Amino acid sequence: MKNIRTFNKIHAFFSSKIGELYETKNGKKIIAGYIKLIKENAVLRKQYNLYTQLEEGVSKYIKENARDEYINEMLDTFSGITKKQLKEANNKLFWFLMDNDVITETENPWAKQTKVLKEGKEDLHREFSKTELVFKCVDYILYEGKKDLSRYIENKKRLGDNLRVKEEKLNENLTPEERIEKYNEMYKGKLTNEEMNLIKSIVYSTKPQSALIEYQKSIISSIDELYKNSDDVELKNKYLQLKEQILFEDYSNIEKVTKLFEFRQTIDDIKNNTE
Repeated sequence: MKNIRTFNKIHAFFSSKIGELYETKNGKKIIAGYIKLIKENAVLRKQYNLYTQLEEGVSKYIKENARDEYINEMLDTFSGITKKQLKEANNKLFWFLMDNDVITETENPWAKQTKVLKEGKEDLHREFSKTELVFKCVDYILYEGKKDLSRYIENKKRLGDNLRVKEEKLNENLTPEERIEKYNEMYKGKLTNEEMNLIKSIVYSTKPQSALIEYQKSIISSIDELYKNSDDVELKNKYLQLKEQILFEDYSNIEKVTKLFEFRQTIDDIKNNTE
């Protein structure tokens, strides 16, 4: 596992570079190309969705009562994907970053480190190479499978034991009318008419894709404006990370869409406090 180019490490490395890339026109093209590559490659997209899902966390109910079923269903989505296909897909991502000089000879988490690096660079044991336990377990399960059954079982158990738990905001058993009322109560006075109409169209499955895309674009435009007007490097990187998250997400369910509303509210608060 040590030298396998896992999606998790490649994406973590890319995320550590996104702030630098966004500073140049060519860098912005690289970001767009990277996103396009993941969206258009089914294996990369599956991996992105899996790691994002684990990053966001599961409900307390799943953690306590349906952990094994959740993990089995999650891994079943990879049942038709071989280790070779995973490697091939990840290598496309890796070589895209190599060819665009994002991963370089001196900054390559998979390079053999037998010599002192150029220009006094430190060794490569940096933050992006430190993988959290849940991701280590998933990486083992996906790339090593059941060739060592005891380790496979051990990693599945450790994955379940270390699942993150997110706060539950909505009961999925509510009727559409009850769900809308719930959101009215939760976001009373905070949502625009446009946002409430989006909620209604999602609850009633009227395919609001074009409206969602426009709404998403308006948020990204606001983030770009905040980025341009800030001199704080750390804050600018946070804006870029937020933008990356918004660009990658598929807003196929109402909970994910309400994240956009929360992003918009946060951005509005920041803008109001800086004016």
